[in-house]
Amino acid sequence: MGTGYTRNDTANNIADGNVINASDLDGEFDAVQAAFHATTGHSHDGTTGEGPKIDTGGLADNAVTAAKLDETESYTVAGLTSTAAVGVTGNITVSGTVDGRDVAADGTKLDGIESGATADQTAAEIRTLVESASDSNVFTNADHTKLNGIEASADVTDSSNVGSSLTSFPTDTSFVGGDLIPVYDASQSRWEKGTVTNVALAGPTGPTGPTGPTGPAGSNGSTGPTGPTGPTGPAGSNGSTGPTGPPGPTGPAGSTGPTGPTGPTGPTIGVAKVETNSPNPGVIVKNGGWSEVSTALRTTIACTNTGNSLVIEFTFVYGGNNNSQVGAFKIRDITGGFDVNLSSSGNRSGSHGTSRHRDHDQNDVEMITVTALVPSSQTSTSNRTYALYHKNEGNGGVNKYFFGWADNLSQGFYAKPVCKIYEVTS
Repeated sequence: MGTGYTRNDTANNIADGNVINASDLDGEFDAVQAAFHATTGHSHDGTTGEGPKIDTGGLADNAVTAAKLDETESYTVAGLTSTAAVGVTGNITVSGTVDGRDVAADGTKLDGIESGATADQTAAEIRTLVESASDSNVFTNADHTKLNGIEASADVTDSSNVGSSLTSFPTDTSFVGGDLIPVYDASQSRWEKGTVTNVALAGPTGPTGPTGPTGPAGSNGSTGPTGPTGPTGPAGSNGSTGPTGPPGPTGPAGSTGPTGPTGPTGPTIGVAKVETNSPNPGVIVKNGGWSEVSTALRTTIACTNTGNSLVIEFTFVYGGNNNSQVGAFKIRDITGGFDVNLSSSGNRSGSHGTSRHRDHDQNDVEMITVTALVPSSQTSTSNRTYALYHKNEGNGGVNKYFFGWADNLSQGFYAKPVCKIYEVTS
């Protein structure tokens, strides 16, 4: 019980027509404040001096929250209705039913049902369970059909039934020696089968009967085989001469004649030395007049003997950029400062090779091999360097591409050039 409100103005000073002092009001205010103190004020339990009970109409919406309820205490709530989910920690004990069900009785019933039990098994599932049990073979429709085919009270050991069955067999006179019949083998104490021929017991041969009369002559037999050829008769007179036959095959070749005299010895030609160079200069673009393709292609050689000549080969990929301008190539002696074994014809300029490439697009390329012979008069046993030069027709400005495609594409191609110089003996 809390401290309820008790009037402090026992002298009734606060009344109509009286002078009201501050002390009178202070006392009343103190009593009211004590009655509403948070811990010692009145409890609103409906008893005298404690104030009336607070009904639901006196509570603001959501005024009572979970935090306001002490979870360590027990509460009695009459007619509780929840419109949302209710979470409970711990056990719930009820003295009545839940939604009309006796939960305790239902729980006892559930405890008596085997885990995984089901009441909706199909006939096939029940049959499978029965067959899986020990000594519980299932009687099938096939077994029933088999039993229907057996005569009532059938007994294969009943001699009367067996005899009756045997005598009811059809009679036949067309037996042959290979037909089978049953035979009881006394030595083996079992029934066996055998052919009529093997089972028949032959008795001793009886005496030969008298010879019967000769039967009528049979028909003529078929003609026998032809006999052997008789001896050759005497030769007839010679006939006239026949026509001449075709020529016979050529006879075998005659023996080899004697070896002729040895001819004079010819000049000896061989390769004394080879210099190679395969640089990686990347794609080179050239246009205009004569200019060196790439200094990386320069190749140097010194002859082993005076009087030997050289054969120079430059092999490379070349693209004409899909243009009608002809590209020309020549090999130049860098050390001597002159073109290798080059000559012109009329108004035509000298070169060691040319190419015009106009097929599909600027990426069309072909493999070019430019070859030149350096005569012995232009070789030396000292180092001499050779290079590849290029020129466009009319010194044109169209770009020509060496060693790879014009477009730098992932599906494009590139090939390193190769230079080979052979020193040839003579």
